[in-house]
Amino acid sequence: MKRLVSVVTICRNMRDDLRLTADSVLRQRGVDLEFHIVDGASADGTVEVIRAIEAECRAAGVPLRWSSEPDGGIYDAMNKGVARATGEWVVFMNAGDRFAHDNALAELLKSPAAEGADLVYGSTIVERDFGSLTVRPRPLAFLRRKMAFCHQSMAVRTALMREHPFDTRFRVCADFEFVHWCHASGKILREVDATVAIFDGAKGNSRKQRLRLDRECAAITGRDREVSWRLRHGLKVIEAGFNSLYRTFVPKSVTSVLRQWVYRRKQGG
Repeated sequence: MKRLVSVVTICRNMRDDLRLTADSVLRQRGVDLEFHIVDGASADGTVEVIRAIEAECRAAGVPLRWSSEPDGGIYDAMNKGVARATGEWVVFMNAGDRFAHDNALAELLKSPAAEGADLVYGSTIVERDFGSLTVRPRPLAFLRRKMAFCHQSMAVRTALMREHPFDTRFRVCADFEFVHWCHASGKILREVDATVAIFDGAKGNSRKQRLRLDRECAAITGRDREVSWRLRHGLKVIEAGFNSLYRTFVPKSVTSVLRQWVYRRKQGG
């Protein structure tokens, strides 16, 4: 039987985080789902956790497929999950991230907006070290520069993901390359009025590599050929150096308050 959605979770040496994510997947109600765990040859006991999850999935009637082997990075692992998926839709929920509530998938995929859409997306709760914020998607015009929504809060037709897999040349924003390609190719992207996922913004891959993310986004959109972008990127490099010194000498209690103010201001909160 073809399932409505395949949930793909990738991990490496994140056994505790994987446990949280799997619990969230198994609590989903109102949807037919299958679960795929792609582990990057963990050495911290993750495989034992996966075997326990396998038994729980069997008891819940949720098909689980998993593997534990070396991969070429997070997007290579995500592509592996897509290759095994049999659902109509695929959702990526990396270890440590989780669904916002037990009906999140049902609200996303059974909404009228999903009918005829190639990709649907909703809001995300982003967890920071200073608290949580609900982040709504930006207008799709924002895709001319960067990602307009979190990939944890989107669902994509599996056939479309197979047509255009994640480009593993982009180590931190292949998800943006995919969504940018969808939008530029005239695929149907629709926002759903639902909060879908909780994303650990303190551990996110792109947060740790901001300058590389900026370069990759510019390469994807073609802005890296513009003199204005090169000047702005040069200033960001200088800023990153200053921030490194700043975090070294300024107490964490002070930097946390300032980061919270800047982040809320950027989000319009």
